[in-house]
Amino acid sequence: MQIKNGEILGLASQEAYRRGRRWYESGRVSLLETDDDFFSARVNDFPAQLVSIQRNDNQFVTSCTCSYPTTCGHVVAALLQARDYYASPDYVSQSEKKSNGNGKLTAAPESKSWREVITNVHHPGKNAAPLHLAPATERKGWGVYFTLSLRPQEWQIIPYRSRRRKDGSYGAAYPTSIHEQPYYRVNCTQRENLALMMLDNYGEKKYIAPQYPFNSYNDRLGYSLGYGAEIGMLFDLLRDSEFFWQDDLERVRPLQVEATPSRFQIRLENVENGILLRPELIRNHEILVIGPRTRLLSTQPAWVVHEDELIKLEGNPPREFLLSLAGSSAELRVPQSELGEFFASIERVPGLLPHFVLPQSENIPVIDDFTEKSLHLSEQYDNLLVRLAFVYGGKEVECQMPEEAMAADAGAELLLHHGEGLNFLRVRRNHPAEMEAREALVASGARQSTTGEFVLRESRALDWLLFELPKLIAQGFVVYGEGRLKQFRVNRAQPQLRMAVNTEIDWFDCRLGIDFNGIALSLKELRKSLVHQTRYVKLSDGSTALLPEDWQQRLAHMFNLGEIESDRVKVSRHHLTLIDALLEEADSRETDETYRESLERLRNFKGIQSQPLPKRFRGTLRLYQKRGLDWLYFLQEFRFGGCLADDMGLGKTIQALALLQSEKNRGITTPSLIVCPTSALFNWQNELERFTPALQVLTHAGMDRRRAKNFDGYDVVLMSYGILRRDIEFLQNVRFHYAILDESQHIKNPLSQTAKAARILQAGHRLVLTGTPVENNTQELWSQFNFLNPGLLGSLNYFRNAFARPIERERDHTAAGLLRRMIFPFILRRTKQEVAQELPAKVENLFYCDMLPEQRKLYERWRDYYRAHVMHQIDLQGLERSRMYVLEGLVRLRQICCHPSLIDQQVAPVSGKFDALNDLLENILAEDHKVLVFSQFVRMLRIICRRLDEQGIPYAYLDGHTRDRQAQVDRFQNDPKTRVFLISLKAGGFSLNLTAADYVILYDPWWNPAAEAQAIDRTHRIGQEKNVFAYKLIVRNSVEEKILQLQERKRAIVADLITTDAGLFKQLSAEDIEVLFS
Repeated sequence: MQIKNGEILGLASQEAYRRGRRWYESGRVSLLETDDDFFSARVNDFPAQLVSIQRNDNQFVTSCTCSYPTTCGHVVAALLQARDYYASPDYVSQSEKKSNGNGKLTAAPESKSWREVITNVHHPGKNAAPLHLAPATERKGWGVYFTLSLRPQEWQIIPYRSRRRKDGSYGAAYPTSIHEQPYYRVNCTQRENLALMMLDNYGEKKYIAPQYPFNSYNDRLGYSLGYGAEIGMLFDLLRDSEFFWQDDLERVRPLQVEATPSRFQIRLENVENGILLRPELIRNHEILVIGPRTRLLSTQPAWVVHEDELIKLEGNPPREFLLSLAGSSAELRVPQSELGEFFASIERVPGLLPHFVLPQSENIPVIDDFTEKSLHLSEQYDNLLVRLAFVYGGKEVECQMPEEAMAADAGAELLLHHGEGLNFLRVRRNHPAEMEAREALVASGARQSTTGEFVLRESRALDWLLFELPKLIAQGFVVYGEGRLKQFRVNRAQPQLRMAVNTEIDWFDCRLGIDFNGIALSLKELRKSLVHQTRYVKLSDGSTALLPEDWQQRLAHMFNLGEIESDRVKVSRHHLTLIDALLEEADSRETDETYRESLERLRNFKGIQSQPLPKRFRGTLRLYQKRGLDWLYFLQEFRFGGCLADDMGLGKTIQALALLQSEKNRGITTPSLIVCPTSALFNWQNELERFTPALQVLTHAGMDRRRAKNFDGYDVVLMSYGILRRDIEFLQNVRFHYAILDESQHIKNPLSQTAKAARILQAGHRLVLTGTPVENNTQELWSQFNFLNPGLLGSLNYFRNAFARPIERERDHTAAGLLRRMIFPFILRRTKQEVAQELPAKVENLFYCDMLPEQRKLYERWRDYYRAHVMHQIDLQGLERSRMYVLEGLVRLRQICCHPSLIDQQVAPVSGKFDALNDLLENILAEDHKVLVFSQFVRMLRIICRRLDEQGIPYAYLDGHTRDRQAQVDRFQNDPKTRVFLISLKAGGFSLNLTAADYVILYDPWWNPAAEAQAIDRTHRIGQEKNVFAYKLIVRNSVEEKILQLQERKRAIVADLITTDAGLFKQLSAEDIEVLFS
């Protein structure tokens, strides 16, 4: 017996191995009994423990008196000591003991046909459960023997404890088990103890009716086992024990136990009109014919009972075949007419052919290489099964498991039936070439199961069939069974695209036809694969094909940007170039005349043409404004909607008015609609009267607003967003020439009622005017463009997946670049730095101030509270569900920075920032400047109002509740005594011209720098003649300072698209929040 270190390591845990090695190295192990495949040992622990170990092939069966539930350190120590013993030069193999005797087996012979035997092999009985051993306790006392009895479906073994008389006969005998050992001094060997444990864990216990043998008076406990049970090591352990037939009541004819392995073979002989099969056992050149009195008791290893002998078999004889022979005669006859069927049947029985012994076997030809490596494909549930086989001499040989191939003898031969009669081939397998083929299959992604087949799960199978299988075919593999696949049937043909385009009023009607080698792909299945973002498509015959990658991308955009109707897709006329690119890929194409004209006009486009300034327009356009007007004409020519996104103060209004005057001059009588914030109504009225007095204007506002049918007689209808939302049921039935939305960020939320109302307006042309097309996220861009050019950016869900999430979360510059290219023709943006060099300078300053001591204490108390509270909520609920707690805490800290009385009226009214504002205002007013003061908090503006009232300083005031907004603006612009304008950032941050001011103070910083820039540009705009100075008041070592730092870190998204920054608060991470409250 050879014992390897790796085997010992694999048996026990690391701790048990370390403990056992310590006992072994300290010399505390003594071997008691040794044999070729068994030994026992004593380990001098406290107390000493006895270990017995049986080796069966590659398996150890162990027993230790310590009763540890798994392999213990005592077993490890004994194995290490035995390893040295069996490896020593002095080791001499001991002969295995044998036991002989006489007995009888009363089984009636039965004649079976070869077909019954072979057929039964394919339907083996229930296999026995795997063996699990438990530790036993060693005791000394009475002797033990075992009895056997054979039943039709099972065999039975009963252990007896008994005393041996002086004459050698047995005295009183009682059925026993391992559980009786603590109570009776049974003189069992270590092997018998181990065997009793195996029976207790493996066999089915049965109480047997008493037969009243001599000296027996109680029911007997026995163990029932199935024929061929995997308990062969039981007889290995009991090869030196005594066995009797159960009906040998006198116990005088013991069974002989033959532990020297015998060979099983099947001798084939030619007879008249067929062949004869003789199953035999070969023991020391002695032939034992298998007949009705031979039964297979166990496997691993195999033991049979033959007559009155227990015989061990070598190797792994065919279990099911031996079981099928039970009760049959010693010979099986195969008629000549059934030989073909017979040999075809036995080749399907694993391991049967090698046991055949043929006449004139020395003349059988030898083949040492295969002519074909074949792959047999089949399906099982959601798996693809691949069977690898090799063809030797026209016969397939299954691929071996890696461990079988490694252990195989290089000179071993395999017997294969060839041709007719008793013609066979001897095959010496080409193991290196077979292993190379197997490794190629494994490298392709297939995994070999314990049954020998290779398995590919559902998600991997299609990839393997489409990509890997063609590579294997190129390496010489031959594939069978692919045509019979159903679930995993694939089509590897290249697709053919047929496309026809017809022009409708606002879209192109695209009819698509795709087939793979004549097998059609429906648009429904195509869209399904595009929605799931997979290149796999299901064809009309149920097979799966693969779309080319560039097709997938272009079709995905087309489907997501259009509307699908059975076999056609309606695509917006804005996607002319997308359709043209897809037509270039088509194998067959048809287009109508209108489509070709549209495409030709776009291809011949040489640039935006200069247009004359419209007559009756009272004003002068700067060069960039004139080019903006030309761009608006370009949009009109191609019927595109557009976004005029010039920087704040560059005159978007005057460009739009010049366009409307031009349309009036062309004889257009249909009114145009201008929608703006309520605060901007007066500004639009003034600008219309100033630059386009020839236009008839209706301000649709107030409780008494008239609802004239189609607004006949008016060139321009002016209204607020609130009126649009409330009157949409009436307005949706009115046809407008132009629909112009000023400050279009008011429809940035696509789900808002205002945005929905704007989208259903009827207009020949659409424009939006805004200095900040995107303030917080890219979804705002989609909402505005869905008003301008419906369908240009696809559905909202598609836009979110294709653009918003990749750009905002992953900073995907590729997606940002694609979106920029899609909107580029429809958006015009110029900054002051680019086009208005004549504007005076704008100087922005950070004005740092400190908190007063009492203010600092209040701030730190609330900061510590919210830091603990907010981070706790994030731990409990996650960041998304805790954002309101975060916002609450940040607002509270910002209010303390502004003025403590904003959160607590009882505290002393002291604020370092408020004092700094007073000093700053005093200096500005002393130099006779005008100043705008912005704050997020209306209550803060009220506190400033009280201080100005106390000092007798006149001021203008505007917040969301101010009714006569224009009066406040006019007072500040025209009254030299009114030099301070207090403005709520939300209410007055846009649509106001306040060029009288040359100083701007942002009392508290806001998340969105774009909103702050809007506020500053109320004065830094066309018409400003002075330098503009902007001051942002920041409290040092506070949340305000950290907001500035985060603004710098978070500037990313919209700069890639148009301008301005993403909303800061929506991008905050948990780490950012922890910093804010630090």
